Amino acid sequence: MTAENNPTEVKRKDPPGVLCAKCDHLNPPGSTECDHCHARLFRVCSKCGQSYQDALSRCPHCGTRPGRLSRRKGNIHPAAQSFNMWWVYAVALLFALAVCYKVFQKVGNLNFGQ
Repeated sequence: MTAENNPTEVKRKDPPGVLCAKCDHLNPPGSTECDHCHARLFRVCSKCGQSYQDALSRCPHCGTRPGRLSRRKGNIHPAAQSFNMWWVYAVALLFALAVCYKVFQKVGNLNFGQ
C-alpha cells in the first residue's frame, strides 16, 4: 500500500527552511543567521564536531545534548571564576558593614543608667 492509498500514512518532506530556536522564525534553506532576530541557526557539537540546527535538542549525529560539557564543574575559565567570587565577597563585605553600622548606631543611642 502506498502513501496515496493510505490516508493515515504521512509522507515526510524535508523542512522548507531552517527554524530559529530563539524566535521560531522560519528562515530560507541555507541560512546561517536568522533573518528576524539575527541569532545563529547552527551549532557545532562539542563531542563529534558536526554542525546541526540550533533548534534541535540533541546532536543528530551522536546524540549529545548541547551545552552539557560547558556546564560541568571546573570547566569555567579561572579568571571568570575569580571575578565572580570577587563580586560575592564584595557584596558580603558591604552587607557586613551595613549590619555593623546599624548595630553601632543602636548601641550609641542606648542610655546606660542615665
